[in-house]
Amino acid sequence: MPSSPYAGAFLGAGDGGSRPDTIMLLHIEPDTGHVAILSFPRDLWVPVAGTNHMSKINSAFDKNDPKRLIATIQSFFQIQVDHYISIDFCVFKDLVNAVGGISIPFLTPLKDNNTGLDVTAPGCYKFDGDSALAYARSRHLKYLAPTGKWTVDDTSDFGRIKRQQDFIRRLMQKVRSKGALDIGLVTRLINSFQKRVVVDANLTASDMLQLANALKGFDPATTRSFIVQGHLTMKGTISVVEPVLTTSRMQSILAAYRNRLRLADTPAAEKAVEYGNKSILPDPNGKC
Repeated sequence: MPSSPYAGAFLGAGDGGSRPDTIMLLHIEPDTGHVAILSFPRDLWVPVAGTNHMSKINSAFDKNDPKRLIATIQSFFQIQVDHYISIDFCVFKDLVNAVGGISIPFLTPLKDNNTGLDVTAPGCYKFDGDSALAYARSRHLKYLAPTGKWTVDDTSDFGRIKRQQDFIRRLMQKVRSKGALDIGLVTRLINSFQKRVVVDANLTASDMLQLANALKGFDPATTRSFIVQGHLTMKGTISVVEPVLTTSRMQSILAAYRNRLRLADTPAAEKAVEYGNKSILPDPNGKC
């Protein structure tokens, strides 16, 4: 609701919710079943498939037809996309509420006036569905520095993606700990998914069974998480992320997604400090 303290997390910033907030590509290694997630900053500056111009990658999205976004990823990154799933904000919120919330330890207070996020003290903070969405969507995060001054997070979309990946891992661990035999949880999730999840026409019941079978041994703690590398720049008056695909790290990640390299041979996750002050990320040694 517009009167909610978290209204900014739901209502977005002027695009009416017509563009994706998060683009992730899940890869399941065929012979080992190992899983990886590759996140695409939504401001990536790429050639949009079917057009003669460059634009932010999220401009390729059409909620009624994902073909252009898929074609853009396939043509520019040379990665085959087999299937597509679109999940709206309410599914994320329902999932967090269904598992009883997610607790995360922080080193410092955090806030984002745009989304309504307000973590008032260091230590464990328990997110419900609404506050979790505010956290996951925060792009104007501020943290209380040791000097006592509220400081703007300068990591931009990269920091947000790292926080999203960390949150999703914690969420999946909570779902996994609940167990597949928690009928109440399964029922709530199915009801939410049926109403708000869109899949491509080629994703058959057989494909879903194969996916479920492939993920039997899925362990969120060991899932590899990657981000398409890039640097912030301006294109005229527009702030964008210029992709950088030529580094050895990105070449290894792309090779794995093209089934030319095992995930076990890809680089380890980046250290949090590489994307700015690590106090804006969950406390790596904290327990809740």
